[in-house]
Amino acid sequence: MSNKAKQIIQDIKACEKDADAVSIIKEIMAALNMSQDAETINRLIAGLEELSDKFEQLEAAYKEIETPKDISEVQKIRTEANFIYREIADDYVFDVSRLRTLFEELKTVERAKGLNELKEDERYSNIGKSYLRDYLGAAENYQEWMVSYSLAYGAYSKMRSLMDSIRMFTDSLAGEIRSLQQVEIKDAK
Repeated sequence: MSNKAKQIIQDIKACEKDADAVSIIKEIMAALNMSQDAETINRLIAGLEELSDKFEQLEAAYKEIETPKDISEVQKIRTEANFIYREIADDYVFDVSRLRTLFEELKTVERAKGLNELKEDERYSNIGKSYLRDYLGAAENYQEWMVSYSLAYGAYSKMRSLMDSIRMFTDSLAGEIRSLQQVEIKDAK
């Protein structure tokens, strides 16, 4: 941990009021160009990470089932995976998709604001309009937008990947359950 990070932690711990600690955190976020939407995205990513860990535990539990596999154990794991999928669909899909779409749609607006900001800046006044786009990353609002957009796109990709993995896993388990049911029927005859 850097000295700066250690100092920030000490400053937060030294705060007598929660409001003071929150103001320090907000200053840090402002320095990192993080908006309220970026905070939301980080919260969503943390929740997706938690669900991803649960899913990995289910996969590990499935691999530990001894052969011949018990149909009830396989069905239990499939049901738990379906609950994780449903939790993602209920609690994350709307917000993650909304934020990703929002930042995609804001791209043109933020570029225009950034170009206007650069036109007014003395350091960039001698640059032609067609070349000004090359310096767009220097615009403060554009930097904030890029951070938020990157986070939103990463959250969306993580969510889709996790949902696809769960869907493939539950489909495989469904096939295995059908196979195990066929074995039970043959054994019963």
